[in-house]
Amino acid sequence: MKFCKIISGVVCMVFAVSSASVLGNVVADAVNLENLVPVNATATLENGLKYEVYKDHVAITDCDRSAEGEMMIPGMIEGLPVTSIKEYAFSGCSSLESITIPDNVTSIKEYAFSGCSSLESITIPDSITEIRWNAFEDCSSLESITIPDNVTSIRTYAFSGCSSLTAIHVDPENQNYMDIDGVLFSKDQETLVAYPVGNPNQSYSIPDSVTFINEFAFYSCSFLASVTIPNSITSIGVCAFEGCSSLETVTISDSVTSIKEYAFSGCSSLASVTIPDSVTSIERYVFGGCSSLESITIQNPNCELSYFGISIPNTAIVYGYPNSTAQAYAERHNQKFVALEGTPNTTEPTDSVNDSETLWGDADENGNVEILDVVLMNRVYVGVDKISESGKQNADTDQDGKITLSDSMNVLKLLVHLLEQKDFPIAVES
Repeated sequence: MKFCKIISGVVCMVFAVSSASVLGNVVADAVNLENLVPVNATATLENGLKYEVYKDHVAITDCDRSAEGEMMIPGMIEGLPVTSIKEYAFSGCSSLESITIPDNVTSIKEYAFSGCSSLESITIPDSITEIRWNAFEDCSSLESITIPDNVTSIRTYAFSGCSSLTAIHVDPENQNYMDIDGVLFSKDQETLVAYPVGNPNQSYSIPDSVTFINEFAFYSCSFLASVTIPNSITSIGVCAFEGCSSLETVTISDSVTSIKEYAFSGCSSLASVTIPDSVTSIERYVFGGCSSLESITIQNPNCELSYFGISIPNTAIVYGYPNSTAQAYAERHNQKFVALEGTPNTTEPTDSVNDSETLWGDADENGNVEILDVVLMNRVYVGVDKISESGKQNADTDQDGKITLSDSMNVLKLLVHLLEQKDFPIAVES
């Protein structure tokens, strides 16, 4: 096991070095370094705000954690505009109840207001263009928030843990987002971006206009007990319903073709689920932590199930057709299998990587080439894991009949764009 860690560490180090050498010049050319280095050291205002002065702007970096009540962030400091609220700047200011952000600020950084548990009101100006990861995490007193019209990006977990948030409002002039009854959508209504965590509705039917459920869209929506996914949706996004601890019933339409990783993980009240015959792939850990799951019905006999497992409880019964991938999965994981009667109403998947050309590097056969494929290849190399024959074919980039460090290095080069799929297989040097 120590050897495995050493190999993985060496590979990750090479990956980092390769990435730096490939991307270093691009970053250096693209960034104005003068605006990344403060002109003077951090200073403090009378209201407890700390800041850094740059060449042409000021950034708020910290706040006195004992601050309480109302906080107004100044628009100008030392004759320069305040344009940035940096990571964790107000994190843990649990006694602040109201915050006003000035017009010059363009970005709310990661965790900027996380843990402001007493925050009831925040004014976000039109100058804001992005709200980054976990920006308002655990703002448990925040009941509603209005997204201004210039915001073009709202990153994952932005409102996670906002247990009182019942509505996300959008300015009617917003060209990127809109809200329907407090639920955040893309302007064309085709993507469900975020469902407010504290929405008390126990049942929700996703509108027919929606074609995609965003990653983490329903993350930790603890009130949600039932959800209906319409015929317009073809894919359930990564972690889409993760942590919906009250979710008991999910109806998946027969238009869905893929269920992404962790989609229903942590749905501890989900007792049974039926996967329609339209679904051709279920990715890893989709049902991780679904401790109440008693049965899963997989209607497509050719549905690709993640090699790493879809994480159903050992006691759950797998229903599927004889000689199906569902049966093979149940047998591999020592789970009870019950055969469905009749003839399956489905066709062979058309996008399977093994039915067409080899997807070089896709050792876990999930249709993507990722760093996890490299980890799996390393584990196979040191003898602590195994992969299927088709996975071995994908991983054997030099076609020498075995998985070696040379293969994992080739995949790393692919990930940092030093190689392309068309470059494979690589001939073994004599």
